[in-house]
This record gives sequence, C-alpha cells and structure tokens, in this order.
Amino acid sequence: MASQWFLEFLRRFQLLIGDQPSVARAGWVVEALPASVSIVEHHVIRSILTDYAARLCLSAGRGIVQPQVVSLLDVATQREDTHALTTRFVQVIELCARTSETGADAVDPRVPKALLAIARDYASPTLTLERLARDLGTSPVRLTRLLKRHTDKTFQAHLREHRINAARQLLGSHTLRLRDVASRVGYRQISRLDRDFRLICGVTASAYRKQQSARPPQRRGGGSQLEPKAANGR
Repeated sequence: MASQWFLEFLRRFQLLIGDQPSVARAGWVVEALPASVSIVEHHVIRSILTDYAARLCLSAGRGIVQPQVVSLLDVATQREDTHALTTRFVQVIELCARTSETGADAVDPRVPKALLAIARDYASPTLTLERLARDLGTSPVRLTRLLKRHTDKTFQAHLREHRINAARQLLGSHTLRLRDVASRVGYRQISRLDRDFRLICGVTASAYRKQQSARPPQRRGGGSQLEPKAANGR
C-alpha cells in the first residue's frame, strides 16, 4: 500500500499537469515529499519529475536546452538527496516559466550549463565565477548578466544556496564537526560557512544544529494541505 505522503504528492502533481509553469505551484507540489525516502522511492520521484520537466522544456521552446536542464535532476539523483532533487525541479520550472514569459528563445544555452556546473561542483573551493565563465567561453560580467536575467540570481547566490542546503543536511549528523561540514560543502573556514548560513537561515550553523536537536521529529509528508493561490510567475 502506498504511503500517505506519496498519495498526496501524486494528487498535487495531477493538479500541476496542464498548468502554466509556476514556481509557487511546483514548490507546493514537492512540499508533500518527506526529507528522507528510500532509494526506490527517490528514483520513482525522480522519474516522475524528470518526465514532467522534459515535456515542459520542450513546450517552452528551443531556448531551453532540454538535456542539460534535466541533467540538473540527474545530479541530485546521484546523491539520492530528495531536498536537492526537489530544489532543482523548482529551478527547472523557474527557467521554463521565465522562457514562457519572455519568448521561446530567451534562455541562453550557457545558463543551464552554468547551473549544472554549480550543482555538480559546488563543494569545490576552487569553483569561482571567473573559472566557470572561462569554461563556458564567456566573461564573468556576461555570465553574471545571463544568470541574473534568467534566474534573477547571481553566481554567488546560486553557489551559496547549494552549499548551505548541503550543509543543512550534514548538520543533522552530530558525528561531524563544524569544520568538517564546512570543508565538505566547499568552505575553507567555519566563519565563511557561518556568514552564508546566517544570510540564508538567519542563524549560524551551530545555532541551527541546536535548533534542530531541540525539535520533535516531524511527521512524514507533513507539508501543507492547502493549495497555493494561482501564481503569475515568481
């Protein structure tokens, strides 16, 4: 018998199909997913989301580079990390939504390539805007403009989100020291981890760990049952 959270996920997904690309609705759909699932469950979820994302990329026009965008989901799948998978799914929806709003040829092919590189290599301390721009055959200024135009975020903002999302997962393990968490997600110093962590979460990494330890276990699939209001874009 299917889990309650999975039935809720499927119910929400059915409502998503046929809608205009909406970041708010996509986020609402994946809210139904628990933080931890089995490997089999993860790959079923990935298959459903990837199929939808691929069809959405095709409908958005040739401005979306389908294999590269869908590869964002593949990167998350390799880590068997549901949070990373759903984050990337919403990112794909965002790209498609922006393409629908601004025209079929709006997405420069370097954008999904850049997002894929960040998703894959965020843990490398040597990943910089300059290096990524060089790898993509463009300038740092041009790449910054492309990312800002199509995702409304800079390279540094994307990199920071990946690293902090990964750090949040690792902070659940009390066997890892903060310096080890920082090192695993691409920071050479704990102070840099704390700075970015506070920027996104409002508290330092150590304070976040204490907060999580004090919380009672959450029920699986405990996302809101309420549907989001119809969204027109972001």
